[in-house]
Amino acid sequence: MESLPDHLSVEVEDLCQFARHLYNKGYTEANGGNLSVRVRGNHLLTTPTMMSKGDLQPDDIVYCDMDGNVLYGKKRPSSELKTHIAIYKSREDINAVVHTHPPYCCSYAYTSDNPFLCLSAETEIWLDNVQIVDFIMPGSDELSNVIGSIACSTTNIMLRNHGIITYAPSLKEAVWKTDIMERQCMIMHLIESRGKSPVLIGNENKAKIAILKQKLT
Repeated sequence: MESLPDHLSVEVEDLCQFARHLYNKGYTEANGGNLSVRVRGNHLLTTPTMMSKGDLQPDDIVYCDMDGNVLYGKKRPSSELKTHIAIYKSREDINAVVHTHPPYCCSYAYTSDNPFLCLSAETEIWLDNVQIVDFIMPGSDELSNVIGSIACSTTNIMLRNHGIITYAPSLKEAVWKTDIMERQCMIMHLIESRGKSPVLIGNENKAKIAILKQKLT
């Protein structure tokens, strides 16, 4: 395949930069995780399969159509791209999907606990209705079908025995959601390790935060 067109250079560099950010924070390991962005309507830039997110260079990024066919790029996309595509096809407002394996999130994803309680304004604003999906084989049609069916009800998904998926209108916002999911799980872990119970934000304050959310997002 040919190299990526020059007019995509800004989006390609952003994808590499955020991929390295996630790797440096320990949210991906070895070749784990994948990111994609929607560009020029119904085309996608995505990270390649079997490559560390800490080593990505612009030439490694793959340019695909909405059926996963490679248009440009020297490498193959991840088999999990079909899950990203299911989200894009369900949500016209979504332009970025991030899938990672953050350690604190995974510590809860690998157990039956739900750490996503309303503990702060940040979690209420950014972690809207986190959906938890039981384990389904990564890269499978079954997983993409399930994710596509719930994509309209959330922008934050925890995959049991796997990791998390976040998505948003921009790549920066999708990465923020990843950061906040991991921080929420870290805080819950610290609360539980101290033998304490979390104090939840009440409905009156949740209503006030909802107004703030409308202004911010």
